[in-house]
Amino acid sequence: MGQEESEPIIVMMENHWSIHNRDKDRGNYLPQVLIIGAGISGLVCGRILKDTGFRVKLLEARDRIGGRIWTERSMGFPCELGASWIHGKLGNPLYKWCLNQSFEVMSIPYGGIWFYEDGIPSSHYSIIWQYKKTILGCLSIYLRYRVKQFINNSNIRYDVSVEELASFLYKNLKPQERRFLKWIVELVEAINGAPAGELSIKEVGISEIFKSNLVIKDGYDVLINDVSNGLDIETGVTVKAIEHSRKRVLVHTSKGRYTSDICVITVPLGVLKAGDIDFIPPLQSEKIMAINRIGYGGVLNKVVFTFKNRFWEKGHERITRLPEITDENNEFFGYWADFSRQSGVPCLVAFAGGAGALKMDKELSDKEIKDIAFNSLKRIFGEKVPVPDSWKITRWFSDPFSRGSYSYGSPGSSGAHRRILSEPCQNRLFFAGEATEPDNYGTVHGALLSGVREARRIHGIFCCKDEDYGRIPWR
Repeated sequence: MGQEESEPIIVMMENHWSIHNRDKDRGNYLPQVLIIGAGISGLVCGRILKDTGFRVKLLEARDRIGGRIWTERSMGFPCELGASWIHGKLGNPLYKWCLNQSFEVMSIPYGGIWFYEDGIPSSHYSIIWQYKKTILGCLSIYLRYRVKQFINNSNIRYDVSVEELASFLYKNLKPQERRFLKWIVELVEAINGAPAGELSIKEVGISEIFKSNLVIKDGYDVLINDVSNGLDIETGVTVKAIEHSRKRVLVHTSKGRYTSDICVITVPLGVLKAGDIDFIPPLQSEKIMAINRIGYGGVLNKVVFTFKNRFWEKGHERITRLPEITDENNEFFGYWADFSRQSGVPCLVAFAGGAGALKMDKELSDKEIKDIAFNSLKRIFGEKVPVPDSWKITRWFSDPFSRGSYSYGSPGSSGAHRRILSEPCQNRLFFAGEATEPDNYGTVHGALLSGVREARRIHGIFCCKDEDYGRIPWR
């Protein structure tokens, strides 16, 4: 691949990721495949197609592979600066993959949420009991909106933002109750990686925080290393334009032109929204509408702290505080997770979402962000908090190759827009990535499933409809 035209290839052997039915003749010619982006969706798609018999090349703009999975080891342990968790065990291909490859997983953080006030903890049970009337009242109003959404599915005026709903609820709450609602809103922002004003109330699902989320003990990159084995990947290649016709694809990059029979585009939705890649001819108006409609451009950023000694109670792995009404949403508001069992050293990770996280990402220095997180920690535990031994921060909005953390449901967007985004163009351009998944967007397993979907689609179009899915490692 590269400047050369497509050539027939003879399939001599197959690997364990092949989806081709062993009993079916594959023929002598399979098209060349160029994949843009070496995140999990591109890698999974590429590995399946390569082992099935296609000639595959991946182009990655960064100097590393993995995309929004980024395991950093300079602190002496696998520190996840991108995706942290496998979200749930049941039916999750990532969990099955880890089991089949003997990659150890751990439930982190474990246990309930601990709310601190002046250094004194209260369990989430006591907080829920304390604010039970507030919770029931807000839940009742929220459910009324959701019922209206369900009944009037085609009328987007019932699909209000989280900010709009919260503003309505604030009016009828006492100051102390507003603190709790503010905490809920900021938690929803963090979970979805989006400002409340851009987030549909359909996305309110704080049960995520209580799920048994899993981390891979040796780091998420063990999966990246496993899936990338044997793939032809060129890093440091920024795609500028993609020309496509009924016969071939021509990709213009920072390192020259590449030709291929077909192209799979797996870049984050933020890159497509920004228009960083020119499509010649332009994409269909429906696809452009879907790109614009689906929510993207928020962040879930992190600060990772390690300490010489543990100063918080053992077993308190989910740590938070109720924000003051006067607090601006411009800090790591207080949700911290204890990753000490994975790191082997006292380690706390803070999470920031919403408009405040975007402001920090765009305007503040690394040290300023670190200081905000440290001061937030002192507001939880008091002045006894020691200075951290080491620290790391993330800036996913400022990253030109992601322009945000992951997609979310904005008011007026739906699964139909994601399905439109996933549709191929003339069977030459194919689209994958978490934003193309109607049900599992915003997750690593959603990105994986999108890569599988496009690999199967390409195999079905250019080879045959007969497939054997049993050799994939999560089967």
